[in-house]
Amino acid sequence: MLLLGAAGGAWIAIGALTVADARREIDAVLDAHLVQAATLLAARARHDIDESESESESEHADHDDGHPYANQVTFQLWNESGQLLRRSSGAPAAALTPVADGFDDPVIDGKPWRSFSMRAHGLVVKVAEGRAGRERMAQRFVEHTLWPLLAAIPLFGLLVWIAVSRALRPLTLLGDDLRRRRASDLGPVAVAQVPDEVAPLVAQLDELFSRIRDRLESERRFTSDAAHELRTPIAGIRAQAESALAAPDSAARDVVADLAPQAHAAGIDLGLAAVDDVTVRAEPLLVEVMVRNLVDNAMRYAGRGASIDVGVVLDGAMTTLVVTDNGTGLPAADLARLGQPFFRASQPSGSGTGLGLSIVARIAERHGGVVQYLPGPGNRGLRVRVSLPR
Repeated sequence: MLLLGAAGGAWIAIGALTVADARREIDAVLDAHLVQAATLLAARARHDIDESESESESEHADHDDGHPYANQVTFQLWNESGQLLRRSSGAPAAALTPVADGFDDPVIDGKPWRSFSMRAHGLVVKVAEGRAGRERMAQRFVEHTLWPLLAAIPLFGLLVWIAVSRALRPLTLLGDDLRRRRASDLGPVAVAQVPDEVAPLVAQLDELFSRIRDRLESERRFTSDAAHELRTPIAGIRAQAESALAAPDSAARDVVADLAPQAHAAGIDLGLAAVDDVTVRAEPLLVEVMVRNLVDNAMRYAGRGASIDVGVVLDGAMTTLVVTDNGTGLPAADLARLGQPFFRASQPSGSGTGLGLSIVARIAERHGGVVQYLPGPGNRGLRVRVSLPR
């Protein structure tokens, strides 16, 4: 519709300009005809007047024989003293125009005329024709030129609709293909023979699907590897779970002792804070994995020169493991996303896959516990609280 509206507006503008230009051309041609008529009359006027009586005579010089382009032309011959010597049958006795040289647009008997006057051989020749004839010519031009174009607009609209529909069909097919896809279908877009204008879009979609497919495949491989590494110790733990449920757990001390040399090499002060003598109903190896992931995460992101404290405290019916560092900390938006699989905080330091805290959350959930991520003391660093039922 927008294209058709633009075409219609352009047609109106072109039509108006064409009519205006046609009127100018018609006026120019007929003005030249008046000049030619006046020149011819002046050339023969002297001879004719010498042979005839020097009195006003009327001659038939009107041209309106019913032809579509015929126009009423009239003339007058005056001498220098202002005496009317000769005039056509349709010319009035009064001067056609007061102008003695050049063009004029007089009104005679209430009708507009176009006149031309010139001096030649001691005579003043005045030639004029009615404006009505010029208007008829302009009207016929409009009828024979512009109306066919107007009648062609519906055909033009049909052709535009067909052309646009054919050009947009690949986009329609592309939309249908994407709408029918399953979420797991990341294959190439099945649209053939797309226009050159749409081909870059399809190519970019295929490239995007390829990158997503490669990323998902990489994540699947990593998840499979991680599951394989966890599967063996978990199977062994289940065999010993019943005997270990009520046993004192030293996982926090063991992990700190194991990681102390690594922390020292990294310039990190790793130590135990308050550790109450408590027991929890949990699988010891999983608790050790959880503590190790928390301490390892703190070491990765706290940075050189930081301090990390690990503590275990009683909190009502819950036993709470607390790991605190005084590193650079995290913005609130990142705190809210900690624990999500493959999420890594937006920090310049640190490395990893984003699974450590996710594993912590799964282990806590398995034992009916909860994990909290809070700012460290003085809003510096990070404090992680894992509460497990006793």
